[in-house]
Amino acid sequence: DGRERWILARGRILPGVDGRPARLVGTTMDISGRKQAEVSARASAQEALAAAEANAKFRTFFEQGTHYACLMALDGAVIEINRIALDAGGYRRDEIVGRRFWECGWWSPSPELAAEIERLALRAARGETVRRELPYYIADGSRRYSDIVLAPVTGADGTVLFIAATGGDITERRQVEERLRLLDAIGEATRLAHEPVTIMAQATRLLGQQMDVTRVAYADLEPDNDRFTIRHVWTAPGAASTVGVYSL
Repeated sequence: DGRERWILARGRILPGVDGRPARLVGTTMDISGRKQAEVSARASAQEALAAAEANAKFRTFFEQGTHYACLMALDGAVIEINRIALDAGGYRRDEIVGRRFWECGWWSPSPELAAEIERLALRAARGETVRRELPYYIADGSRRYSDIVLAPVTGADGTVLFIAATGGDITERRQVEERLRLLDAIGEATRLAHEPVTIMAQATRLLGQQMDVTRVAYADLEPDNDRFTIRHVWTAPGAASTVGVYSL
């Protein structure tokens, strides 16, 4: 049928009465199975070597990169995470690997944030690359900000195999931007105001809302008289006013 097979042939020549070669006797044995096993073993060894080399390069890139990096399955389960992401968040490897990405401590304190991360991850699983600037939480409960990218990792045929999440901390940049926006907002709100009461009202309101606090006040300090006087106070709904004179 045209298929190729392998045989092992052995033989020897038998001489005739005159001493010259007269006959060839021997055996042949089909060794196609053994040859296929040898070829398969060599291929497996080469694949293992290539995989080891690729894995070593991957580990070097993964661990020595300057950004947070996480690899997850299509259902969101974390497969691998680099050291910089663990150290920056203050989490242990066993607290992250094996859990759904959106259930990890970076997002879990906020159900709304966790739901947003889940939506983004599912979009990446469908082949879309998404990028967002989002808050995240470190192990001590502090909130910070990250520029995060979730992207599909595809095979040679284009099939999505994994989801990769990478990011970097942008907390300081966000804080600077927020301060600038606040100063711009206060400047714009008080630009046309002439009465001190109006300026105080606008400035305290914007500052209080920006910092998410319950009270912002203007006060006159009188060190010589050991007292201070709160002239104006902005309060969040439900908070009491503290206008009055107080001992320093």
